Amino acid sequence: MADESPIIMGIDPGIGHTGVGFIRAHRARPRYIYDGAITTKKAANRGVNEDIRERALFIAHALDAWICSVDPTILVVEEFSYNPNAAGAQRAAISTPLLLGVILDLSRFHCLEYIGLQARSIRKLVHGHAGSKKRPVSKADVAESVRRHLDRKPKNHHSSDALAAAIAGAAVWREGKLK
Repeated sequence: MADESPIIMGIDPGIGHTGVGFIRAHRARPRYIYDGAITTKKAANRGVNEDIRERALFIAHALDAWICSVDPTILVVEEFSYNPNAAGAQRAAISTPLLLGVILDLSRFHCLEYIGLQARSIRKLVHGHAGSKKRPVSKADVAESVRRHLDRKPKNHHSSDALAAAIAGAAVWREGKLK
């Protein structure tokens, strides 16, 4: 009998590093399939807008190849915001909506169920709590929680965040909040 549990693709988007993680969402416990990261480099002698468009296109092609290869049914994205006062705020103001648009277009093109979750919700679903000002949930905490869920250490913190998004998506699926 074929396994009817969905394959979930988690994405931690970023213009420099986009984490990707795949799991199978079994009722009892998710099973690891793959994790990795897409890395882009800033182009020399390019304007900010042109550089970001080229990098987003590279990310889109890589995500499309993974979707075609692994064939997930659910796509979970860590939706993010940026601090307008931080270094690189101009780049983030352009790249943030562009990347989310690219990912949403890919989910529609491949007919994937789309779940967008804030980082705080992902941490709560995966780690058990979202942290506080006195004790925030660190990247190491997330990686350890992912390792406990999957019995496997993520390759890097980008893929760790992507696997955490996928695990959170599995929790949403188990709760029956999807179609």
